[in-house]
Amino acid sequence: MLIKKKIYEPMIITIPDDAAFFSILNPAEKATEKVVMENYINFYCYKDSGTDISFFRFEDFLKRGNIEGMDSCFVPLGMLQRGQSGIDILVELLMEEYVISVPIMKEYIKFYGSSAEGTHVVFVYGADTFQKTFLCKDFAGHAFVEFTVSFEEMQNSLLNYNICCPKEQNNLNAFRINEKVSPDIEYAKVYSEFHKLCQDFSSRRAGYGMGAIDLYLREVRGYPQNTELAGSWYVLANYLREATKLMNYRYRILEKEIPMTREGLTEGEKILRKLEQDTDMLFFKIARMKRKRIIVDSDIADSLTGTVEICKEDFRRVADYFCRIVC
Repeated sequence: MLIKKKIYEPMIITIPDDAAFFSILNPAEKATEKVVMENYINFYCYKDSGTDISFFRFEDFLKRGNIEGMDSCFVPLGMLQRGQSGIDILVELLMEEYVISVPIMKEYIKFYGSSAEGTHVVFVYGADTFQKTFLCKDFAGHAFVEFTVSFEEMQNSLLNYNICCPKEQNNLNAFRINEKVSPDIEYAKVYSEFHKLCQDFSSRRAGYGMGAIDLYLREVRGYPQNTELAGSWYVLANYLREATKLMNYRYRILEKEIPMTREGLTEGEKILRKLEQDTDMLFFKIARMKRKRIIVDSDIADSLTGTVEICKEDFRRVADYFCRIVC
């Protein structure tokens, strides 16, 4: 039996968890408009207590089970490590129209190569029970590509999985669109999320909104100055650029949903165009450094920080604009 969920090109490319989530959202559908207008607005950064590595994410990375319009199902890792039952659980969820984001050990999955190691998350959107394979997607370079994983590979990976970072995904997360939920956008929630985006506070180990950017900057600037450092800067630049894509999508929704004067629309277009230009400039500058393995020294870090601060101010202006328009 072939089980295959319809999926789309993800609207954003950040981490596998986000790409998997956005793969079931059709940008042309009202249900997607509701989900994107109300969620994936705020930033989040945390410093892992075990490794002292800082991670930059969207806040909804933590609360995917509470997104209105989506059904979620979480399965503890222990239930997946009971031999064949882990495979049976995956297949049963797929038959119930869920797609799955599941933690794996790379070394047991042929797609990642013989030298791969460490934990990861893979997106499962189907299965062929006759061939005993799962239909999966993950990143190969910058592309989100399809591949298959045998039941045996998946079972071995699950049985040998070890949790290394408690705040990252260490349980199975299955999700599907709930067709029964009204697609009407709750603009009070939209206002609340954009209002939160503007807050600056961050502690030594966590930050939200603009505070998330500040915390990540402080941490990255303290990392060793070597050829790998540009990769840490790239994470932030990529998130800001992908977040800009979602802002543009929301703006197009506002054009349809909320009556505005032409002057209001023009103001929004200008604000978003500047955000897009600045986040693109930051992204391509850091991508070049990463590709050429340029060492990010103090002078370069100062320059990049200045560009990030400009992007932060752009996001503030965008957030203020959305709050004014939806009121």
